Order: sequence, then structure tokens, then C-alpha cells
Amino acid sequence: MEVASTRPDIVVDVRDDRATMTLIARNPLVSWIVLLVGFFVSLGPLTILAYGLSVPNYGTVFVMGALTAVVFWLTWRIGWRPRSFRIAFSHGFLEVGQQRFPYSEIRSVGLASHGGAAFDPASMPLPRNHTIGPHIYIEFGATLLPITVGLREAQAREALRIFSHLLETYRYG
Repeated sequence: MEVASTRPDIVVDVRDDRATMTLIARNPLVSWIVLLVGFFVSLGPLTILAYGLSVPNYGTVFVMGALTAVVFWLTWRIGWRPRSFRIAFSHGFLEVGQQRFPYSEIRSVGLASHGGAAFDPASMPLPRNHTIGPHIYIEFGATLLPITVGLREAQAREALRIFSHLLETYRYG
């Protein structure tokens, strides 16, 4: 079975009895949270840096400038760098994150651009339950569960095309 993507940020790996679709994307919700935290954490070193400039203490300026640069680098590294998200297809179930969904209980799939179902972090290990932007969802029981992070519009359409093809192949194949 040959499944190819026209986009470099979607990689499909088909093995004997398993297929994996990998999306290279950035979770917008996490990105904004990390940006806000990084902004507030950088205010302390920037304040001390400004004080070091006002009383010519260039050692303090150097140390606080370096600390501010580290905070900015960590903000980019943790929140803004694209990551890979995998969806695995095998005979019998769909695996997203740490959860497995039997094909028999998946009613439909589609694209949505709004949040998701109610979230209870104690009982739901699926890390992508709430998302911002276009994403693929599955109708699992009576719930619409987002199974991808927010994607760009063209990436979401291509990912849905490949996802639907792989789902039908492994559901009935």
C-alpha cells in the first residue's frame, strides 16, 4: 500500500501490519502559555539588567543579559519549536498519544477548528484534548475527540486525507 504526502511536515511510514503518520507541528495552546510564562520570567532579569546599567555595574549587566538570553532560548525551545506528533494505525485499534481507540467504536472523522470535549486531567491521559485551530477529530462514542494539535489549514486538509485513507485501510483491511 502506497500512501504519500505532498507536504514535508507530514510523514507516513507503512510497515507490514502497522502504519504511522507523523505530523510536524506546533501546539498553539502550549506555545502561547510558554510565551506568557517566558515573558514574565524574563521581567526579573531585565529589571536587574536595567539597574546594573543605571549604576555602572557591568558584571551584573553581563550576567543578567546572559540569563535573559537563556530564558528567551528556553521559551523558543520549549514552546515555539515544531515537534512531531504520531498517530499509529494497526489492525484492531488506532493509537494516539497513550490511548488506544478500537476501530469499531470510531463513528466518523473530520476537521474542526474549535476546542474539544470536557477535560478531566486525572482520568484522561490524551494530551491533545483541547486545541486551537484546524485539527482532526474522531467521533468516539458520543464525544468528538481532537486527535491532533492545531495545524495550518493546508496541513490539516492533507492530514485528514491521509488519515481517512489509513483509517479505512486498517479498519476494514
